[in-house]
This record gives sequence, structure tokens and C-alpha cells, in this order.
Amino acid sequence: MNSVIADCSIAGVSGDMFIGALVDLSGEWVTLEKLASTLPKIMRKCEHVKVNVEKVKRKELVATRVSLFLREKRGFTGKELLEYVEKAADELSLSKHASHVAINAALLLADSEAKVHGESTENVHLHELGSADTVFDIVGVALLCDELDLLDSKWFTSPVAVGGGYIMSPHGVLSVPAPVVIEILRKSGIPMVSGPVSCELATPTGVAILAALKAKPLTSMLPTLPLKVGYGAGGRELVEVPNVFRIIIGDEVMTYEDEVIIVETNLDDVPGEVVAHASAALIEAGAKDVSIIPVIAKKGRPGCIFQVICTPENYVKMAETLIRETGTLGVRIHQSKRLILEREIVDFDFEVEGKKYVIKVKIARDRQGRIVRVKPEFEDLKRISKETRKTVRELLSEFERLSPFRQE
Repeated sequence: MNSVIADCSIAGVSGDMFIGALVDLSGEWVTLEKLASTLPKIMRKCEHVKVNVEKVKRKELVATRVSLFLREKRGFTGKELLEYVEKAADELSLSKHASHVAINAALLLADSEAKVHGESTENVHLHELGSADTVFDIVGVALLCDELDLLDSKWFTSPVAVGGGYIMSPHGVLSVPAPVVIEILRKSGIPMVSGPVSCELATPTGVAILAALKAKPLTSMLPTLPLKVGYGAGGRELVEVPNVFRIIIGDEVMTYEDEVIIVETNLDDVPGEVVAHASAALIEAGAKDVSIIPVIAKKGRPGCIFQVICTPENYVKMAETLIRETGTLGVRIHQSKRLILEREIVDFDFEVEGKKYVIKVKIARDRQGRIVRVKPEFEDLKRISKETRKTVRELLSEFERLSPFRQE
């Protein structure tokens, strides 16, 4: 399975840039013309839609620009947006997966607008978003992703460059990013960065599409062998940077990358019982892993490096717990990147001596989806061991005999 990286790090992302990058990848836009001709039939305030596709340069970078010529009266509700997207999906006979992506993007837009304005999703009035081009972008991206066979790929995204400065809206002057953009990014867990120019770069439609594709955030470029790259152009030329959004299709070197924080301290005057209790307390508080590394400390005393691996969100809690439990006077904090295999935990019905027990099993897969490791939860085996008086080693052997999960 290929990975798909949405690079929004320089010029953000918008719906038309997304479509442009996909057309750049495929070289085809016949279905977009069909979509454009469908919209006046299903939208009450739309009389004419014509699509234009051209190659343009943005600071000497060649990209594909997809633009619409519209004759319409803007403005409709969240309920109408969902209705139009569903009708367009039906008219074009979109696959179930493509329809799901398009509807999710529309729903996210409507929900976020409603949250910002304190209204219901059905009744919230969409101003700038209440246009045929919003429906075109949402359905068009789903349609092209389906044609390119990208809907089943794993999507990743860089932090979204949102720009800066101020924009005029029907509600007056607003700072960039717009409230709806922030709300969509908040809901989807996609990070944003300011700049690099003082204007709006990320639009609600662009980030809603990104979120509907379930793109996982990356803090740096995923180790990937690039296979194809598509560039979508924004509507204007920016002085500071090329106004392009790019999509990279690649073959992953590893499944995916994430970021952890390492919290550590040196101990040479803490009893072993306290160290053991602190380790258990940190695991209970949410640490991913705890290591005790023997060292020779000051004045030749035996000691240890107490090291905790945790997520960026809870490193302060880990540091506070480590200080409180051990009495150390300070801790060190390190950011670290990891290349990790995809993991899932499943329930397995494990039969022992005629009785069924439900145990948790961790399965790790490589980038081709092959099973690399299968490991039953030790605490579950320990619980069964106490009840059956079988050793954990015997239960592991029995699990390997009965397990349908096979390492490849």
C-alpha cells in the first residue's frame, strides 16, 4: 500500500489547490467537467458552472490550476450543503468510500461553522462557503482520489501553513486563520503553523478535505521513496513563496513516524523499593515505557538513569510524577522521533481446559500489511495462570498453537 503525503507547509491548502494537485497527478479532468455540468441541475441558486484547467507558473514552479466560472447566487445552509454533496455523489455514481469522504468533509464544514456561530448544523448560514465551488471541490477531490486509487492509501499531512494578518468577512475583520479553519484543525488533530506570508493560506474547504481523508500529522517528511508528485496552484502569485500545494505518492520505508518525549534523571541515593514504586506510578500515569539504566554516579557510587518515554501531551505530568516519587531535584527533557510499525490490539477468545477467556493480543504489521509480531497481553496470561495453575510459559505455548495470527 502506498502512502500519500499532503505537503501544506509552504502555501497551505485550499479546495481548488487540492483538485489541481490531483489533476496534475492524473492528467485527466473529464469527470470534473461532468461534475460541473451536474451542479446547476441539483443546486437551486446555480445557473452555470464551467471548469477551466491550465498549467501555470508560481515563482517558476509549474503547477496545475483548476478554476471555475460560476453564475449563481451565493449562500445556503449547512443542511443544503449536505444535500447538494449527496445529490452530486449520486448523480456521478461515486463509490461508497468516495461518497463517505465527500459527505464527511461537508459535515465537518457545516458542524464547524455551526460551532463557531452557536447555531445548529442544519440551519447555520454559509456565506463564502455557500457556493457551488465548495460542492465542486469536495466532490471533485473524492472523485479524483477514487480514480487514482488513493482512498485506501494511508494519508499523511505536514503541519498546515495558515498564513497571517487579517481578512474581511461578513462578520467584520478577522485575524488569520479564520475561526472555522481553527475549529476543523482542532477537531481533526492536524497541527498548524503561522506564516510564511501575511495573508490567508489555509481555507476551510481545504482543511476539511484533508481531515475527511483522515490524514495523520507529520512533524517532518516521512521516509518515503517518491513515486509521483502533483502540484496544485493557488489563484494568486505570492511574493515570498510559490503558491502551490503538493501531493506526494510514495512507497513507505517504514509504516509511519511519530514523536515522543524522553524525560530522565540520574539517581544515586534512592532506595530500590522507591525506584520500583516510581516506575509503577509512571506507567499508571500514562508513560509509554520506563527504563532503569545502571550507571556509576558521582564519587563512584552505583546509581541509575531513570528514563521515561511519553507523548508530547503528557510530558509535564511525567516530570512532576518522577520528581514527586523519587525526590530528584530536576529532570532532562528530550524530543525524539521514532519509526514504528503499525500496531493494533484485538480481542481473542483463548480456550484453556475447556473454558474460554477473552485476552488482548497486540499485532504489529509492516508497510505491506504483513504480520511481524504477535504478542498476547501478559497481565491476561497471568490472570489465567492464577485461575488454571498453568504456568505463563505453558499458556504462551498453547496460545501459539491456537492463534490464527501467523507471522510472515
